[in-house]
Amino acid sequence: VNDLKLLPRPFLDKRENTQLKLPFVFAGTPSFSTLKAAGVVASWFGLQAGSRGAQFPVSLNALPDGNAVVFLQGNDKIDGVKNSEGSNISIQVHPNNPHAKLLVVTGSNEDELARSARAIAMFATTLSGQQVTITKETETVARKPYDAPAWIPTDRPVKFGELARLEELKVHGYFPEIIRLNYRVTPDLFTWRTPGAPLTLKYRATRLPQHVNSSLNISQNANFIQALALNESYKKINETDRLQLTKDEKFEPRTQSLFVPPYVIGGRDQLQFSHYFDIVKEGECKHMPPDNLQASIDAESTLDFSGFPHYVALPNLAYFSNMGFPFTRMADLSETAVVLPGSPNADELGVYLTLMGRMGEATGYPALRHMLVSDADVAKVSDRDLMVIASGRNPSLMTKWADRLPLVQTASERRVREPFKSWWPSYRWEQKDVETTPKSKGSMSLVGAGSLTTIMGFESPLQSARSVVFFFADKASDLRKISDVLTDPERMTSIQGDFAVVDAKSVAHTKVSETYYMGSLPWLTKLRWFFSDHPLLLGLLGMLVSILIAAILYRPLRRIADRRLKRLS
Repeated sequence: VNDLKLLPRPFLDKRENTQLKLPFVFAGTPSFSTLKAAGVVASWFGLQAGSRGAQFPVSLNALPDGNAVVFLQGNDKIDGVKNSEGSNISIQVHPNNPHAKLLVVTGSNEDELARSARAIAMFATTLSGQQVTITKETETVARKPYDAPAWIPTDRPVKFGELARLEELKVHGYFPEIIRLNYRVTPDLFTWRTPGAPLTLKYRATRLPQHVNSSLNISQNANFIQALALNESYKKINETDRLQLTKDEKFEPRTQSLFVPPYVIGGRDQLQFSHYFDIVKEGECKHMPPDNLQASIDAESTLDFSGFPHYVALPNLAYFSNMGFPFTRMADLSETAVVLPGSPNADELGVYLTLMGRMGEATGYPALRHMLVSDADVAKVSDRDLMVIASGRNPSLMTKWADRLPLVQTASERRVREPFKSWWPSYRWEQKDVETTPKSKGSMSLVGAGSLTTIMGFESPLQSARSVVFFFADKASDLRKISDVLTDPERMTSIQGDFAVVDAKSVAHTKVSETYYMGSLPWLTKLRWFFSDHPLLLGLLGMLVSILIAAILYRPLRRIADRRLKRLS
């Protein structure tokens, strides 16, 4: 049925687990305002697709055979699909395929088209009928840092009931399922020299006094944290105590305080609670376990990340591939700009839309406020984090930022900065001693090399503490490899460091660029961290302070000693 209330169906069926590939169609060469509207819709579809991933192949001035999303502005029309007056959203039957549908997003001008896109991204559940016209809208409230709906809040303790439904926190049976609590946390939490995130756990379980070995095992991401005993040692009770069991405090939920260690926190995390019920064997016919065992984790249990400052060393492409960080620091991407060639082709647009889909999935919120500019206008967005998409046919920013990039392609020559590892001891303030491949100490130029597809991260040349992720392929068609790897859960984890080379089946990575930092630390924490990693400086400072104190106290102590000697004489 052609009804908007069914969205995202038929374009996406959440019961499927295969990757979503939904074509986006534009008439001719789309304007940047049209492309931004498409990016907002792509971020919403990416959010709906979830972990299965979503790609959006681009078709220019031609309809694909199957389902598609069509964007029309002004007098645009494609294969009989026309624009209508005002800001409209409609579902239509494909003119060349009666078994396919088109989601048509239109506007008489760029503002109306943007309004239609925002209506899908924010109010899709309220739409109904074959076509709706959006006559007015109220601007959404600007997001705050780290408030992405898909992320766990880091400014207060969070109850388990906010992260899971009550029925998901309960199990029953002798071999119960594992209780799994999924959450996402920003990767820039500074957990140095802390036991980890405080976890206040309240739990209940059927307790059989004879079953002394029953336990609750707590893990995160398959990393064991702690085991809690479910039963006390068996002791006989008299009949009077047995009648008073309903008043016994033992029926209240138990409470245990523990910590989720920093080394098991990975951004997309899962707490796992596994119950083991003991078997007491008393003979051939008496060791059958009861089948009515029950256990639950109380929804009032809390996990608290509020005690950690936000401070992180960058660049780190693992943060980007996993959580879209640092761009997703603002859920609506209000501090992000996407830089495209002046006349982008279908492959470059496909990567842009895939990136928007990834950002929507990572935050659980559409990318309403990102900016889209050409490489010639990049200076206008100098105060933003940048995603740059380029290919061998338009390497203008690559040439301009040659001193910052791990790889530079100019004409027929390619220059690659070579990682160099030094064995000279260094301190951890810049973390050089723990980097597997520190910053480059040389470079190499190649001529006649084959095609290369890369993802590069570095500090913005336009403003300090701002980030750039640069997507480049010698051939524009090879940019599809980036879309493939960013939507492949197995290969996505291979994107690390600041320089990743993407092939059809593999990803190689290294660390080349200079380290920079985002965020801030309390002055006392920063002082402790500095001196803990500079012991020689701390020793020298201690000596200087000792000498200074000795010099200040020398004369008073000398006078006291002289008076004492005079009294003795």
